[in-house]
Amino acid sequence: MKSRKKELRKGFSSGTAVVAGVVGAIRSLYSGFSGTGKREFWCAVKLPVGFYLPVSVAVLHVDNRRMIAITEVKKDGGDDPDVTHGAIFRAEVRLFRLEGRNGIFVKAGKGIGFVTREGLPVRVGEPAINPVPRKMLKENVEYVLSHWPNFSVPSGNGLNTGADIFLSYDKSFHSLPSLFVDITVPRGESLAQKTLNPKLGIVGGISILGTTGIVTPFSHEAFQETIVAAMKFARKHGCTSVVLSTGGKSEKYAKRLLSNLPDEAFVQIADFFEFSVVKAYELGFSELIHALFFGKTLKMALGYKYTHAHSSNLDIEGFVKKHLFNIPKQLAEEIKQANTARHMLDILKRRNRLDIVRRIAEIAIKKSREFLPGINRIRLFLFDYDGSLLCSLENMNDVHPL
Repeated sequence: MKSRKKELRKGFSSGTAVVAGVVGAIRSLYSGFSGTGKREFWCAVKLPVGFYLPVSVAVLHVDNRRMIAITEVKKDGGDDPDVTHGAIFRAEVRLFRLEGRNGIFVKAGKGIGFVTREGLPVRVGEPAINPVPRKMLKENVEYVLSHWPNFSVPSGNGLNTGADIFLSYDKSFHSLPSLFVDITVPRGESLAQKTLNPKLGIVGGISILGTTGIVTPFSHEAFQETIVAAMKFARKHGCTSVVLSTGGKSEKYAKRLLSNLPDEAFVQIADFFEFSVVKAYELGFSELIHALFFGKTLKMALGYKYTHAHSSNLDIEGFVKKHLFNIPKQLAEEIKQANTARHMLDILKRRNRLDIVRRIAEIAIKKSREFLPGINRIRLFLFDYDGSLLCSLENMNDVHPL
């Protein structure tokens, strides 16, 4: 009998850990806990994907008179090789009333990194708490506060919060008390040295990440099986074209442009560039369409068969020397100093050099053609991060350096 492979266990993101700690602190204040002494309970966190995830929260201290609570959450990365697995996320939460500014004041304490370079979804000078965890925190706090009795909360007028981020409540929740949240990760600074944070210009600690709230174990074989199954499903339903997107957002933007194609034609391939285009050829698709953002396009142009950040070094300087050696020297030097692909794109847009963006896309589609010369038609849609179309290409073969 063929043995069944062990199913990999999912975990939760650092963003979910922070939200669980804050929600747990609010619940402990409103549930009659008091004093110091570790008590654990399960707290439900609403995830961006729409369902609730129970997370174990340890309550360390509750002061009902001052409306202050301190909690800890132990990060569980599941079976994913996540450096933050087992890390402690601590939240000190204070509830108060503040006239004219209702929301969440967030202080990034010890172990949380700060952004020092451009090219990330968070502005320079702010803590590395990404947009999705910020939204998760706001929505979960609004929900929990709006479903608890209106307990007496002290005034915060004149309070010097020292917050790094302010998340304003939606208008319908402006009667709710405000929060001051101090987040710390005791080993965050040392853990960050094992991540890409130092290279990206995030200093002092880890990033608070998460797009779904859940950490899915990293399994090449399982993901590849999913890609093949989706392609076979498309062929079974009569699709001769397949749209390879890197994720949900690029797929959504591609569907807007390709509304004539059925849902079965759209397949998310993440970082499996070469594997996916070869399988598309082997399964008999006559047309392949790439739906991409700039980062993956650049990595394709660099010739990487697999485009994950941990496996493909973003050699911008080498790319400029090989393919963009005729551009002005000052621009070339500025591009070489780009911190990320997103930063590079920002530079090119600011300099009004979308011709270079197009040239990179041309090289990327040529690389795709090298993997499947027998396919009739290859197209590429390159989207900006807001969903606008930067360029669309078809069947590039000969590309000359710029």
